[in-house]
Amino acid sequence: MSEDEEVLVIGRGTKIICPKCKTVIGRFKKEKAIGRIISVDDIEFYVGNFKKGDKMLCPKCGFPWGVTLIVATSMGISITCSVHTRRGWIPPKIPTKALIPVIERFLKRLKERGKR
Repeated sequence: MSEDEEVLVIGRGTKIICPKCKTVIGRFKKEKAIGRIISVDDIEFYVGNFKKGDKMLCPKCGFPWGVTLIVATSMGISITCSVHTRRGWIPPKIPTKALIPVIERFLKRLKERGKR
């Protein structure tokens, strides 16, 4: 598969990697179609003790390895999840280096709101 091809499934064995510190969080136990709900049962975790409802934060550095996105499409609005792999964010294909500063600014604003 070339880098420009759209990923329609997350393959079995695909590793989830923290985009900031590069810690390998875990791997997918089975193939998962894009758009399907990802559950903790779908992932074999190498670090952390994740359970349903937990935030997708790296146990080592605290940076998100997965994010929930609200996506507007021609068919309306949908909620999806994006996880970071060695290929970058799947889906959508957002360059990792472009997203890290945005997430850091967001986390900083959240932290500042919590101090009030």
